[in-house]
Amino acid sequence: MQERTGVFVMERIESFEPIVGEEPRVLILGTMPSVKSLEFQEYYGYGRNQFWRIMGDLFGFDRNDPYTIRTAKIIAQGVAVWDVMQSCERKGSLDKDIKNAEYNDIVGLIRLNPSIRIVIANGGKARDVYNKQFREALPQIEMIPYCSTSPANAIAYEKKMQQWRGILQLLD
Repeated sequence: MQERTGVFVMERIESFEPIVGEEPRVLILGTMPSVKSLEFQEYYGYGRNQFWRIMGDLFGFDRNDPYTIRTAKIIAQGVAVWDVMQSCERKGSLDKDIKNAEYNDIVGLIRLNPSIRIVIANGGKARDVYNKQFREALPQIEMIPYCSTSPANAIAYEKKMQQWRGILQLLD
């Protein structure tokens, strides 16, 4: 963010390329990487975000493993990850502060990967954007909203984990 003549101007930020292997079955969609994730150039890079802890507990790896190992482990399970937004303006990391969003080509990704049959929205904002921007074009895809793994979602880890455990049944 830059200050210009006493007024803060939000900078445009951009998401990452999708994490996707061959024959993914489930696509997890977030909204936009946090400030820390952008700094580290990793999905869910902020240490207090529970995404990698949950994935590690579900799929048998350490959340502190190198990013390349963590991504390889979820790819091997048939999980893909992307964000609904390609870019936006945002001060800080909160979804409520997102302005002027442009969207990723979720429809194109799913057409290129017809093995994806289910989308999991990681949080309410991802759910709302998916429903507004993509649901009509993807009637064959089941979208399931899960509670956000973000620390802004103050639900206890065990409650989050209880819901996210459902991904195991979706991958069977």
